[in-house]
Amino acid sequence: YTLDKVISTFLRGSRSMDKLTCVIDLQNIGWDSLDGEALKAILTFLQNFYPETLALMVLWKPPTIFWVVYKMVVPFVDKKTRGKIIMAYKQSDLTHAFDVDTLPKTLGGNAEDEEMLIRIQDLSRDDIDY
Repeated sequence: YTLDKVISTFLRGSRSMDKLTCVIDLQNIGWDSLDGEALKAILTFLQNFYPETLALMVLWKPPTIFWVVYKMVVPFVDKKTRGKIIMAYKQSDLTHAFDVDTLPKTLGGNAEDEEMLIRIQDLSRDDIDY
């Protein structure tokens, strides 16, 4: 649902964006929350159906245990897609891809969360600054 909502809102029309950057917050993920098959399905879905749409996927503060699942899944991911995935643990890991003043504090930025985070069901084209 989330990906379809973003694509239908921003990746269509004359003023559309053609690239998608995903930031996945993994700060509080534990072993019970990890699902290797789901991660594999998400990455396979992105590489098979939206291969040129994904610009960057940032995995924010993945726990050490995440590496076990990631290492099992990554062989199934296309090399080009793998190159679009980064692990970020601190603000300096994000500065090459983002202006930290536009990232919410929960994701290592300087902006207030309430100003930067939009619930997916409330997302509209007006929420983007072209």
